Amino acid sequence: MSFSSTKVFELLPQRLFLEASAGTGKTFSIIHLMCQHILSFAKKGEVLPMDEIACITFTRAVAHELQTRLKSTLSSMKRALEIRVPIGIPYVDDFLETPLLIPSALRALRHALFDICLAPISTI
Repeated sequence: MSFSSTKVFELLPQRLFLEASAGTGKTFSIIHLMCQHILSFAKKGEVLPMDEIACITFTRAVAHELQTRLKSTLSSMKRALEIRVPIGIPYVDDFLETPLLIPSALRALRHALFDICLAPISTI
């Protein structure tokens, strides 16, 4: 998945099954779908409760990697919006074009980072 695939999230059902070979970008795609979902609530002035996002995988190592990378990605997005610098991710950079929405996005990102442990990212 690349960032040229804008609006991908809007086309997906509420449940997503992602199967692919190693090294194809599954983790990257999952992380950005989760982040895009979190920020879609910010555009409406809302905050997504983290316990409403679930990500189930086959190994504990991958579950830990997903949680670690989600936290890192959310932190990078928050920093970029705080200093108002584009980071090349359209669904984040869009907030820079609408400065009145930045506080809402920052609130959503802070909430997600604070409550990340509530997101059921685990194994089957």
